This record gives sequence, structure tokens and C-alpha cells, in this order.
Amino acid sequence: MTYSPEGHSSRRRDRRPRDRRPGGWQRHRQHAGARPAAHDGVRPESILARRLEQWGVRYQRQFKLGRFTYDFRIGEHALLEVHGTHADPRFNPVDRLTPEQLRAIQHDEAKIHFAAEHGFTVKVVWEDDIVNGRLTREQLFGPAA
Repeated sequence: MTYSPEGHSSRRRDRRPRDRRPGGWQRHRQHAGARPAAHDGVRPESILARRLEQWGVRYQRQFKLGRFTYDFRIGEHALLEVHGTHADPRFNPVDRLTPEQLRAIQHDEAKIHFAAEHGFTVKVVWEDDIVNGRLTREQLFGPAA
């Protein structure tokens, strides 16, 4: 490192300004071909948690059962799983799925089967329905008594 007559190091002049966001020098880059999220980066699980609270439903987030983790536990033997559009047959016909999507679907099916073997009922909730506000209390829990 060399010093200039003004007392500044030459190395400092060559360095680009540091990005002040978490992560330091790197800026967040979107994956090639990825669409921006319709929900402004808020996870569908967080949106669903807010709705459950508004409806007065008590729940446990990230319930662990065996080697699987489920999104929500409601009551003693009911689970809610949020599935993304990769597994939603309304958006992705089975004949056009990638190997990664097929593996994710198989994993989701194994989770549901494992929970059923242990006496839990699993309700699958689609990410698209949560994000676009189409999910209602009646869809999740049936008509109010």
C-alpha cells in the first residue's frame, strides 16, 4: 500500500463503496428467468399466519413430526401445509414438470403420508390462493357451527 502526499492510501481510492445493506458488497440478484413475487416478498406462510390470527385460530408454526417439518399445526391432530405453484396442477401439468419439481412433489406426498400414518389430517393450501386472497375460513375449516 502506498501513501499519497495528502495522506490517503492508494488502496482506498481503488475500492468501490460498500453496500450498506446486510450482506456487504453483494447486491441481491434475481435468478435468471424468475418473476418478481406478486406478494412483494412476503412469504405465503406469513400471510396465512396473519389470516389465522384474524380468524381467531390458535396454531403452532413449524411443527416437527419425525424427520418432517410442517407449516402449521392446528389443534391436536390437524396440520396445514402451504404448497407452492410448482405442485399446483392448475399451473403445471404433470407432463411438463422438471425433475426438481417432481422431487419436490414426491417429498410433499411423503410428508402427507407420514403425517396420516401418525394420526394427523393434512390440509394442503395453495400458495396462489393465499397470495391472491382466495382462501377463506370456510375452505379451511368448513362452515361455521
